[in-house]
Amino acid sequence: MARRLTEPIVAVLSRIEAFFVGCIEAGQAQGTITSSMPAQSIARHLPGVLMGVRVLARVRPERGLLEGAVVPALALLDGPDVGPVRGQATVG
Repeated sequence: MARRLTEPIVAVLSRIEAFFVGCIEAGQAQGTITSSMPAQSIARHLPGVLMGVRVLARVRPERGLLEGAVVPALALLDGPDVGPVRGQATVG
């Protein structure tokens, strides 16, 4: 019984991961997404962040908390010439 429930979920998560891998690889090829980590690793991290943010948004919909979860994930994507981390003010 449990296997019948998990198989469709695993299939959807695999498609989401494959989508992210394709997007990240394209960004890495263009130089807009960092190549310091493999696309597969980043693609596996993003759904966890997405699901976590969805839960947090329901339980504690506080802007600072949600940004605190998202900003580090976005920083993983930044290429070498993208500039400061999104959501952070520049000094100067």
